[in-house]
Amino acid sequence: MEEIRLIKKYPNRRLYDTVSSRYITLDEIKALVLKHIVFKVIDDHLEDVTDHVLLQLLAQEENKHPPIFTRQLLQNLICFYGHPSQQALSEFLEKGMALFAEREFSAYVIPNVNNEDESFIKIAAATRHHLELWQSVLKQFLDQDSER
Repeated sequence: MEEIRLIKKYPNRRLYDTVSSRYITLDEIKALVLKHIVFKVIDDHLEDVTDHVLLQLLAQEENKHPPIFTRQLLQNLICFYGHPSQQALSEFLEKGMALFAEREFSAYVIPNVNNEDESFIKIAAATRHHLELWQSVLKQFLDQDSER
């Protein structure tokens, strides 16, 4: 099991990486995310503030690049807080992102794999399984929405 890397967030908003024993920036947090390094950010009260830091990173990225989150999308997301479908939307978005990431991966892998290759068959089966899950989640989400 992979050990969780501990990052401390001090009241002055500085981030301290306990592994490298130095202060780090949001750009370095982004590098950890891109490398799929598991980490946790705690504040001086030992509370987990990882999600808050990730939201800061998202805001920074949204300002640096063409935004992923349009104003309309952000407004729609805000409307779902406290809504009965909030959890369903969260699951929908999470599974949708996982499926999108998998398809992006498949777009690079599938053209380079022989159809008779066993790994291709496994990838195809996993993709079909995830598509079925995605369809199930979408159906549940739409069913819940129609019950309102």
